[in-house]
Amino acid sequence: MASSFIKQVFLHDKDGGFGFRFLLPAILSVGTGPARELCCKEVRGQLPQEVCRGCKGRSPNNTRRARSYKFQLPLREWRNILRMMSVLSRLIFGAIQFMDYQAKLPVPFGVLGIRCTEDALTGIDFLPATEKPQHAISAFAKTVCEQLLRYFENPDVQFTVPFKLNGTPHQQKVWQALIAIPRGETRSYGELAAALRSGAQAVGQACGANPIPIIIPCHRVASKSGLGGFMRHASGNSLDIKRWLLAHEDTALAPSPYGGGLGRGK
Repeated sequence: MASSFIKQVFLHDKDGGFGFRFLLPAILSVGTGPARELCCKEVRGQLPQEVCRGCKGRSPNNTRRARSYKFQLPLREWRNILRMMSVLSRLIFGAIQFMDYQAKLPVPFGVLGIRCTEDALTGIDFLPATEKPQHAISAFAKTVCEQLLRYFENPDVQFTVPFKLNGTPHQQKVWQALIAIPRGETRSYGELAAALRSGAQAVGQACGANPIPIIIPCHRVASKSGLGGFMRHASGNSLDIKRWLLAHEDTALAPSPYGGGLGRGK
């Protein structure tokens, strides 16, 4: 029924014009009662052209009538259309949320792209330093930015913003274990794997899939022989960011190319 409605409204008319101009009388004739014919006298002034080419406005009593719009949608079909429109709007809004950032926060090593809903943090991305900063577009995004800025001033700051994470049960277990690592300390992939009865490689993959780094401190996980990887990278700028974060937290592992002392270590 819904496809029939679309066809009735948008099909080409016999003169080759698009059928948009028949939308209004179509809407006027839709209801729960029987369909009726509409003459040009009823729709003139509401459409760009006359619908009825028969009477041509000569007489309101002319027996030549406008074309009929016989399609009729039951009430339940209208309800289904409204439900589909509601679902579509949510999908579009969700896509916009996942594509755009609610804030872009400049930090010493680049820019942080903040993704969040109205009441939960959903993602933090490391963006290039050339990325243009963006003010928070919501009160919650502003709160996230404020807490991050306080962390960059004082690494002992505790994050309190609620977050919503989508991950497998194993990833969720690893992320919770990361939160428990104190500032200034590190754990190896093997140590976490032993504590979680998992494999070191699986732990590393879960660390790389962490959607909100810094707040969930995956940078505090290192290999036995060095820094290990960071955000699914084993070299380059990602490791430079990891070095900076560890140096900022007073962890003696490696000097940061962005400045900052090594601290006392743990």
